[in-house]
Amino acid sequence: MATFDWMTDPSFREEIEMVVKRVARENGMERYQNIIIEKLVGHLDNYQEVLLEQELKKSVFLQRSKQDAIRSIETLIKSASSIAKANNRTLLESSDFDSAYDAKFCMVWPFCGKK
Repeated sequence: MATFDWMTDPSFREEIEMVVKRVARENGMERYQNIIIEKLVGHLDNYQEVLLEQELKKSVFLQRSKQDAIRSIETLIKSASSIAKANNRTLLESSDFDSAYDAKFCMVWPFCGKK
């Protein structure tokens, strides 16, 4: 299970925050609500056991990685930023994130589980 240790590493939370900040800025957001970080961490915590079980059943070559998780964060924040921009805002709100998450549900591993 060592390949998935990053999921429980406290530094991954910091990495999530850096990715959110970078992608939001790259997509025209001046600020973001901090609850977005908490939601990402919460989704990861909530679904971790089920997702690990699913991933460990796969061949090592098909297992998803930390980079897949980072790409998922980028996808969510980019989509959420588009929603904020469509509403003429430079503040990325929790509701923007929720809408992006709902639209991208389970295309954003490891932040999805069973709904």
